[in-house]
Amino acid sequence: MGVVIEVLQWYNTFVVNTSFISLVFIKLLSYIFPIEIYNSSKNLIRWLIVFSGFTNIIYIIYDAINSDEISFISRATGPYAAVYWIMIIVSCLLPFTLLINKVKDKGWAIFVISVVISAGWFFEQFVIKTTSNHMDYQGTSGSGWLISFLPIDILINGVVQGVLITGTSIIIVKYRNATINKA
Repeated sequence: MGVVIEVLQWYNTFVVNTSFISLVFIKLLSYIFPIEIYNSSKNLIRWLIVFSGFTNIIYIIYDAINSDEISFISRATGPYAAVYWIMIIVSCLLPFTLLINKVKDKGWAIFVISVVISAGWFFEQFVIKTTSNHMDYQGTSGSGWLISFLPIDILINGVVQGVLITGTSIIIVKYRNATINKA
């Protein structure tokens, strides 16, 4: 189960948290490619974000079951409880708003939700590192809570993800058009 959790963390770090940059990149590519490729790419990112809601729920349930009870209760009710519950709402509930019909087709709504989810990732890093260190009274333990994910990494991952999603959308649209023309 530890491997599954590592994969879920990787997925959230490198796929979901860079989706807003991918959306910007795909919007720029929409001026080159047909609009159906943009819509297909936007739909793929939307489903990646919804899948992240499922993965975060699995991760939080796994963490609640397998962590010591004191740690879970301390995060949910302790001095950083507000940040913890913001993290839960943003990472677990907000992605499911993309299943609402009025929201799912709007590119700006997907962009705003992906930016808020990325901000929620910073809340998650704060919760993990700060709550782990707030009861530890050693002077050196709280020195490294700053985020180690560089903005250039986020930009590069977002552009690469945008290229991969656009390429996948081109293949999907060409296959869809080929099957429609055969029929």
